Order: sequence, then C-alpha cells, then structure tokens
Amino acid sequence: MPEIIRNMPDGAYRARPELAQSTIKLFGLATPAHAKYAMDNRKDSPSKNMGRAIHALILEEKKIYAVEPIADGRTKEGKAIKAAFAADNSGKLILTAAEGAKVEGMAAGVRRNKGAMTLLAACYEFELSIFWDGYKARLDALSPLGPVDLKSTDDASPWAFSKKTLLDYGAYIQSPHYLEGCAACGLPCENFHFIAVESEAPHECAIYVADHESLEIGMRELHRLREIAKHCLETGEYPGYSHEPELIGLPAWKIRQEERING
Repeated sequence: MPEIIRNMPDGAYRARPELAQSTIKLFGLATPAHAKYAMDNRKDSPSKNMGRAIHALILEEKKIYAVEPIADGRTKEGKAIKAAFAADNSGKLILTAAEGAKVEGMAAGVRRNKGAMTLLAACYEFELSIFWDGYKARLDALSPLGPVDLKSTDDASPWAFSKKTLLDYGAYIQSPHYLEGCAACGLPCENFHFIAVESEAPHECAIYVADHESLEIGMRELHRLREIAKHCLETGEYPGYSHEPELIGLPAWKIRQEERING
C-alpha cells in the first residue's frame, strides 16, 4: 500500500528498505560491481552537509547549522572557545565560515528570484516521505502541480543545468521516479519543477520544468536500471566486467573521422 509520512527523520527514511532513486541511479555505473561498491561506501561529505543546511534554510526557514569559530585549538583559550561552541551547538551541522557564507548567499539568491518565491509560497508540503511498490522518495516540496526539487549547481544556465544536472547527475531519472510515486500516493503529479541556485557568487537562481520528452526518456532508463537493481539485490550477485577476452577497437567517431580523411 502506498504510504505518506510527514516529518520523518532523515535517518528513519534512509533505514527503510525500499529503493530510492539515488540507489537506482548507481546501477547506471560501469557495472553492478561498481554500484555495489558505491552503495557500501557512501559517506556524508561536506557538500552533503551543506546541501542539508541549504534545504532547511530555504525550504523550511530553519537554521540547522552553526558556523565554527576561528580559534587556535592548541591554546588554552582556543580549546575553551571550541569546547563552549560544541556544547552550545550539539546536534547541529557544523560548517566552516566559508561554507556558512555560501549557504547564506544561496538562500539570498533564491529569495531574490520572485518566481522561485512564488512557487515555494504555493507549496503546502515540505520534506515529505512517500513509499510505493517497493520504492521511496523524499520530496523537497510539493506544489499543487507536483514535486519541487531544490538543486545547488555551479552553473544554473539552461545549457549547463541540462548537461550537468539533468544528464550527468541523473535528475532526468529522478523526476519520473518522483512523479510516479506522487501518482501512486494520490498526490499532484502534473509537473516536476526544479529550483536551481548557483553555489558560487552571485548565487543566481533559475526555475525549470522537466519537459515531457526528458520524462519519457528518464522513465525508460529508470525502468531499465530498476530491473538491474532488483536482480542484483534478489540474487546477491553484482557482476563486474566479462571474464572472457573481448574484441576492442577505436571509438566509432575516430573510425568515421579516418574514413572522411582517407575515403
């Protein structure tokens, strides 16, 4: 049965056994063996902690982080400052001064974009966890038209966002996964909106809607990767490259180039 859970702690969501789009996308790596390695070696990186801080600040207007004070931990005074800071900020994400400034700048960038603020004002659910048919998704926000996803990027221009975020980072696979989940749970699923905010100054922000062609291509790829993931998880087998010798040659583009030159 489809399930909707509000205010679900991140750890509880991660512990659920259903497949998330982030896990499914790993099976698009070179081989299932590469996917298994990536699954077993996931770590919280500074960029992930910044992402959590940005999402909370922009989407929920919550400051879940603290900026680490500049203090020399080798001195008695510095040790006291660090100890007091740790005691006062237990349970918060700890960011460097540079990271904190970047988070604040990105939040300001989103707030400057009237369209982004109008879209967020229309949203009535945030950090919503949904489960269906052995899959799961955690929606940044939900508007009357469908899911809204906040993406940080080094370049929010249409070309760069299409190439890097949609294609390279697999957001074209994420969007149909989320829309399918919303449909299964009886939630709005007409459109999938991205709010893209640049991670570097001036932290400009853009709004995009996934087009139907991208969603169709993403859905086909999503189904393909799901089948691979399910087979590996059910059998416990994660094959790598072939153990048999294979013919190999130059890339097709190089052969065509030679044909044009020497043909």
